[in-house]
Amino acid sequence: MGLPPPGPELHAGLFRDRTIREVEIALQQLHTFEEDCSSEDGRKCALEVLEKMADYVVDRVVLERTEVGKAVRKLAKVRDREIAARAQQLVREWKENLEFRDVAVKRFGEKGGLQKRLCKELEEGLFNHCCPLGFLVGEEKKSYLRHYKRLCTHLRARGSDSLVEKLAKNQFSALQVAALPDSALQTAEKREAQQKAEEIALKEAVLTPEEPLLAAITEDYTCPRCSSHRCCRNEVQTGWHNDHQDPTIIVTCLNCTSTLTTLAGLQDLYSCLCSASISSTRLSLSVAVGALASCAWLVSLSCGDKDEPRRAQVEGVG
Repeated sequence: MGLPPPGPELHAGLFRDRTIREVEIALQQLHTFEEDCSSEDGRKCALEVLEKMADYVVDRVVLERTEVGKAVRKLAKVRDREIAARAQQLVREWKENLEFRDVAVKRFGEKGGLQKRLCKELEEGLFNHCCPLGFLVGEEKKSYLRHYKRLCTHLRARGSDSLVEKLAKNQFSALQVAALPDSALQTAEKREAQQKAEEIALKEAVLTPEEPLLAAITEDYTCPRCSSHRCCRNEVQTGWHNDHQDPTIIVTCLNCTSTLTTLAGLQDLYSCLCSASISSTRLSLSVAVGALASCAWLVSLSCGDKDEPRRAQVEGVG
């Protein structure tokens, strides 16, 4: 009697009883090979069984109830190299998966101080949730690790409404915990703190302007509107002057989005007059006053309220 085709319906966690029945059928065929190891039919049957058995989800419960591990280890020692190699590979895969899952059970006990029974159920629920086909490989393994870390984080929390307390009081089924969202596993304090953090992040995303990619962030400027020093500076060619003249400096306040526009030459002169001795510049007072007036006009022109007419306010200069 041939084996039924394996597939998702043989998931050990969801359909373990059927998996056990199919493995028992496979063991009967393997015993037939052991009785007639020299037969070519027996050899082909053994290889066929080993190949199909690789598609079954053989976990610790299946191994304990069927003892299929012992039978396959015997085949790993036969003289037929092909059969021995396939059996050794199968045993190695089962062992690696069991050890991998046992680590999760152990860590759950360390993080939450839970009983071993609860830790096993927690891991089994995690496996069934992340590996619906029963195989711990590829994206399923990544999902398993991601949710494993998530559960460990929740198991560290303590308190009357923590996950550990809810499991101890049977408020949650350990088999279903992995499928629950974070909001259901968090403590009330943690949930409130996360909600506040999300609200703050949302406000910052809405109110804070995005920093220009090509502009240099600087604190050399003071916004005349909000007095913030958090600005970005960019030099562009505005097109109304030729290439031999200085470029235009555009300074944008990252706090209130006000824009300050001036010429590079006037900006340098303005900085020089404000920070150094006027006599060192060897400029006449009239030239200095004219430059300052031009800078003040440009600043007020660009930083003025958008709803009011833009006009130069240079009263008091000179």
